[in-house]
Amino acid sequence: MNAGLSPQERENRIKTYYEPYHQRVDAEIARLRPICSNFSFFSIHTYTPTLGAKLTGVPLDRMPDIGVLFQDESPLLSSLQKTLSTRSGVTVAPNFPYDLRQYPTSSLHAHGINQGIPTVGIEISIDRLHGPDDYEFWSDVLVETLRDYIAQAT
Repeated sequence: MNAGLSPQERENRIKTYYEPYHQRVDAEIARLRPICSNFSFFSIHTYTPTLGAKLTGVPLDRMPDIGVLFQDESPLLSSLQKTLSTRSGVTVAPNFPYDLRQYPTSSLHAHGINQGIPTVGIEISIDRLHGPDDYEFWSDVLVETLRDYIAQAT
């Protein structure tokens, strides 16, 4: 949790995690641009139902399993929504827990949208990740989704 950090702790987290993450993503995009004319930026995160309820007003007992964040329609978005919606027992909400179009300062903007790269973010409810079986389930769901997208793109 980042709330209540001292200035020194905050600076340490920025230097240890935040900056290296963004530098690595930028380096990978720079590496791909000359060799691949058609790629997408896909990011996976978790959200807390408490934050989801605060941002959206959706009651805690009605939180979706997964949110799909996007600014623009894209083949990746269509593929993700199609595959995710066919999974039994998985509830999906567009631009949840926040609407990407209203938050232009995210890493999805910095690394994808602002660079003209088709961009989609995934937000999985932290309440759906209780242990190895859940991690495997969501890994399988996301791998299947990306395989479907790649199959359609080639």
